[in-house]
This record gives sequence, C-alpha cells and structure tokens, in this order.
Amino acid sequence: NWRGVGGQCDEAARKWCRNITGATFQVEDGNCTCFRRDEYFAKNPEEQRISFVHGFEVDFGRGDESDKVGQGSANRVPFFTSSSTKNDEMLTVIRYKDGESLCKVGGSAEWSKSDSQGGITGTLGEWLSCAG
Repeated sequence: NWRGVGGQCDEAARKWCRNITGATFQVEDGNCTCFRRDEYFAKNPEEQRISFVHGFEVDFGRGDESDKVGQGSANRVPFFTSSSTKNDEMLTVIRYKDGESLCKVGGSAEWSKSDSQGGITGTLGEWLSCAG
C-alpha cells in the first residue's frame, strides 16, 4: 500500500498505481492511496480436517407417552425390537448417499461410543465423498 498527500496525488501517481495489476487509486480530502488486494485460494482445502460430535435420542414411549425419551451420553440406552428390550452400545455407521454402502471417514465407517467420544474426524474430502 502507498499513501500520498497533496501534490503527491497527481496524475503521475494515478498512472503509476493503475499500472500495478489489481491496484486501486483513491483520492479523498487531499490524501491518496494506492492499494492492492491479493486474493487467493487455500491449498488443498479437501485435506482440512473436520470433526462431528453428535448424540442421539430414543423415544421409549408408545403413542401418547412422548415424555419417555432417553438421550445418549455416557450411559447405554436400551433400544426396542418388537416386544423385547436390548441393552447394547449404540454404533454410529457412516454410509454413502445410497444408504447401503459403508463410507470410511477417518479410517472407519463404524464408530463405537468410545471411538467417537471426541468426535468423528475426517478430511473434508472424505465427508464430501460420503455425501455424494
């Protein structure tokens, strides 16, 4: 950036500034500036690492028993299969857009509670690949 005052803000300064690629010349109240703004893209944005921290909620009620809701945290949450209750650890499974094929993020497509406790971390490229 260059700043000038009074007589420095003449036509020669304006021409000099305009010869600089991407530069802008401005005059205000007897002062002038010649500045250039550099824009660039980040290198390899697909390698940026992104972590998702998530939870879940299970509705234990039937019909109007909507107040019976469990939230996932450090405890196991029972889930229902027809009339039986099962206490197992929830598993986070990452799939491609088709909903069938497993998609690896951070080296795995299946994450246990202990594996995902600090979040599921993968590159932007991995997440976008899974999203299709």
